[in-house]
Amino acid sequence: MQPKHVTEKAVGRMTAGVTGLNLRGRAVLLASDGSPAAQAAARITSELERVRGALPEILQVFDLRSYPVVPFLVEALGAADQLLGETAHDDQRLEVIAQLAGAAPTASHWPVHIGAGTPAVQIVTLAEKLNAALTLVGLRQHGRLDRITGDETTLHVQRRSSCAVLAVRAGSTGPARRIVAGIDFSRASVAAARAALDVATSDAEVTLVHAHAPTGGHVADDEYAVVEELGIARALEEVRAFLMNELPTASTVTIDTLAESARPSELLLSTAARLDADLIAIASHRHGAVARLMLGSVADELTHACLTSLLLVPPAS
Repeated sequence: MQPKHVTEKAVGRMTAGVTGLNLRGRAVLLASDGSPAAQAAARITSELERVRGALPEILQVFDLRSYPVVPFLVEALGAADQLLGETAHDDQRLEVIAQLAGAAPTASHWPVHIGAGTPAVQIVTLAEKLNAALTLVGLRQHGRLDRITGDETTLHVQRRSSCAVLAVRAGSTGPARRIVAGIDFSRASVAAARAALDVATSDAEVTLVHAHAPTGGHVADDEYAVVEELGIARALEEVRAFLMNELPTASTVTIDTLAESARPSELLLSTAARLDADLIAIASHRHGAVARLMLGSVADELTHACLTSLLLVPPAS
């Protein structure tokens, strides 16, 4: 058994500053195109408003890239569109609310923003302006995230976003109940698991998944020092204990752990399929990541291949 001070130091590396999404009184941005996936995202947004006290706002973007416009003019035209003022889009605003009314009746009270330009740029820009805690978008049935009107929109959003991105599959009826969270013992991955609790049901079943390389070797990485000090099983248990401690006293959430030798994306996808999970949660990107860690390119792989909803949480700045 490790000395107490060693354990505390290792746990501190993983959990220091991890506080969740803090949704109460914070904006959440729903990027909508009226599709079934966007309506599913609207249902979850409505629940986040009701249960978590979030403040929803809606964005619909007209993608100017589909028109014969010189590329560098796209954002200029988008900026010019913003200068027209909110009253210029009243008809579109009513149409957006009508598209979502069946899924989220309270959407009639949500502020609606109409943008033009490159969707990813418009989404990230507005989320930053609102200081949003979360951005919600749609997820295509066959594994490629719904582009509001561009195939790579959500990929670009999750790479650029300073807030969490929740990509929701069509058919989702509400917050996730069965969750798979990728853990590589970085603060970013623990933050992703903690954020998942904020978009989950009160009786959620969470599985913390760690994929490790089949062979050992020195890894010059701060997070993997945790494994060297505690071992994988103990480190996962410490993450589990931290998350359980974050839950309300009367919570019925359960948290299990799983560690296997496998490629991270393959283990996450197979575990999600086996458990019939509603959501996979991971850290979305990380600078200087070691290739085998569950970040960076793994987020891109899941973005393309995932058949369940996906929560991508960027490391805190």
